[in-house]
Amino acid sequence: MITTVTYDEHVAQLQRLRDDPAIEDNETYFRQAAWYFEFDKFVHDDDIQRVWDRQPVEHTVDEEAEEAYELQAEFGFVRVDFDEDEDPQNQEWLVNKLIPAGGYYGNWSATEGLGKSGLAQDLSVQMVLGLIPFTLSGDDSVLLNPRVLCLDYENPRGTYERRARMMPYEGLRDVHKHLFYARVNTGDIRPLDTYEGGQDVLRRALRCEADLVIIDTKTSSVEGRNNQDSTEYDFYRSTVRPLTERGVTVLVIDHSNPSDLKRPGGSKAKTQKLDFLWTLERVKEHRNADGELDVTDLVLTLRKDRANRMPAKMYIRRTSNPYHHELSLKPFKPLTTTPVHTDGAGDRVTDLLKAKYPNGKVGINEGYAYLKDHGIRGDTSKLKTLVRTFNEAQSGLNE
Repeated sequence: MITTVTYDEHVAQLQRLRDDPAIEDNETYFRQAAWYFEFDKFVHDDDIQRVWDRQPVEHTVDEEAEEAYELQAEFGFVRVDFDEDEDPQNQEWLVNKLIPAGGYYGNWSATEGLGKSGLAQDLSVQMVLGLIPFTLSGDDSVLLNPRVLCLDYENPRGTYERRARMMPYEGLRDVHKHLFYARVNTGDIRPLDTYEGGQDVLRRALRCEADLVIIDTKTSSVEGRNNQDSTEYDFYRSTVRPLTERGVTVLVIDHSNPSDLKRPGGSKAKTQKLDFLWTLERVKEHRNADGELDVTDLVLTLRKDRANRMPAKMYIRRTSNPYHHELSLKPFKPLTTTPVHTDGAGDRVTDLLKAKYPNGKVGINEGYAYLKDHGIRGDTSKLKTLVRTFNEAQSGLNE
């Protein structure tokens, strides 16, 4: 039998709390104690103030409300009339308008070679470093410094490390505190369309306190055939649902269907359980005077959004070195910089760096990125050597 505490009894308990010597006749202590013991869930705020002011509390019993309180306590039902401003955990996004927080199931699919894995890696790094890659004005809230678990079935570990070395961000030494990357080899984790494999992932996600789990790629993580509906149903039931039920968003990186680029390859059942689906396409490539891939413009097109909160398209500009992705709701302007070869450009490089850093040295990657933004193009190693030469001159090493 469930013992129900009435409203008047809660008020009486508050009165005893007010008179407790530990409160020291301090309203702040009283309020903190009332919140700690969750009296605010059962007693109206105005009545809590009356208790503190030693005024009589006149409570009109709302029998339906009292019954609702009982049901909430017994079964954990959720109210919808709370004030969002009082809930600091109510963050809507991991990446604004792109990856929702709070237990969603999404998919990014693209043809091979477009860099979907690199996009996920770079945005993960930007997320955990608090470099919100895309923000909008308004009420949308982004979870700062989330924890991300990335299970990579696709790329060699060296590829992941090479991309990381080419990123321009400060604080990369702190990334490991919130971004947990694992190259999954055969036998490390059991197939994700089995109960055992789902539990392997769940255990890692809970241990890392992950807000987001990235699985790259879906096809390599399961033992069932990619074109069978049962494979997707088993994957969802075994791996995805245990995570989303705990508020962890799951993002699957996948290959596009060769005959229908609007959806992932394999079974059509893949899209049935998805909360959101983006497909990635190349818009244009920009190469420097030496023929090296310099900038790639991409676009993510929204194919499914169960909550109807995302834009129709998200535009991406990727620079190859430093390795970085910029997001925009609008297409990027065409590049108009005139390439300048590093050969014979030493004076131009020195002038640019002196103008930007008149009092000292600059990080190699930072200087490299700055020069590229100002039209200096050419061999990467030569350009970084010019930055290094500038630093040595600033330190007097060449004098």
